[in-house]
Amino acid sequence: VSITITEARYIKRGKTITVHGRMSATSAGTGGSTVVIGGFPTARSGGAGKTVGSFAYVNSGTAWYIGSVQQTTTTTLELQVHNGGRVGASPNIAVANNDEISFTITYELP
Repeated sequence: VSITITEARYIKRGKTITVHGRMSATSAGTGGSTVVIGGFPTARSGGAGKTVGSFAYVNSGTAWYIGSVQQTTTTTLELQVHNGGRVGASPNIAVANNDEISFTITYELP
């Protein structure tokens, strides 16, 4: 899926980094595939399964999803809704043009 970054900023305090991002899809994806976010300023410490922040996902203005941002590797994140599913797979949605994701995460450097 192609995206446009509409807002991105981060601040580093010692070994702690806080990132805020907002992006809009400019093409469509395929349903059943988990949304994965990467491309952060530095790798994160620790492994998979850590909650590192929160997100809001607007599905072309027809539905809202909110939940926690989960670290899946030291360089990627997934969006977990409060029923335990991962956005894209469960709920099973296809990212569409103009869908928007905003998130804020905080993590420690290795």
